[in-house]
Amino acid sequence: MRRVMFMADDFGLGAEVNDAIVQAYREGALTGAGLMIGQPGTAEAVELARRNPELELGWHVHLCDSRPVTRERWPWGNSPMQAGLQLGWGRSNRSLIAAEIQEQWRRFKATGLPCRFVNSHHHLHFHPWVRRVLAEVLASEPVGWQRGLRFRLFGGARDWRSALTRAAAGYRFISPAGPAWPAADSVWGIDRFRCMNAAEIRAVLATLPEGRHEFIFHPRTRVADQDFEALRTLGPTVKTAGLAAV
Repeated sequence: MRRVMFMADDFGLGAEVNDAIVQAYREGALTGAGLMIGQPGTAEAVELARRNPELELGWHVHLCDSRPVTRERWPWGNSPMQAGLQLGWGRSNRSLIAAEIQEQWRRFKATGLPCRFVNSHHHLHFHPWVRRVLAEVLASEPVGWQRGLRFRLFGGARDWRSALTRAAAGYRFISPAGPAWPAADSVWGIDRFRCMNAAEIRAVLATLPEGRHEFIFHPRTRVADQDFEALRTLGPTVKTAGLAAV
């Protein structure tokens, strides 16, 4: 059996993002979205999720380049690199991250919506300290699957994302508290951040083996947005077929 998942990050970031995600689900190939807690569009995103119960909803943990829920701003600013270097160092930073993750999860559960998966803003759930805290917080929670590190490349331009993909290929995230959470056998899109291409995706779909395969999108608006256009071009027929076999 082959399952293809077209997932959007940053649900709740703002009204335009929410609109693009919901329309990409209703009119296009999108199957799920990761909810950011405590952002300007979170309340609206929760209501939209309730109106669209078949949209697979997950928790998009955010620890930089966002608005924290336990303080006014991040000590490391918006830089994912600085966050990766600092958030596990020192008792105060570790305590901050633990409290932030716990509160984000408490607020997610308070929505009453089921959490089908877990991933994170800028993939910081792969950080050793973050994954340790997540393992403790989610130890007995039914959160389904998580985004793993089995990134794959579409090819073409080589940049830091493609270099990271090559370095990470074949690595599977293991929770320090026990067995690995279920994760996709391949993850596509890290080298096409906000520039996903429908033709490239169709070509990949034709070659995928059995298993679970995730494609990551970041739609920001319905106007001149490459990720939104790719999802709309792929259409609902691809989404329906992808849930079983393409």
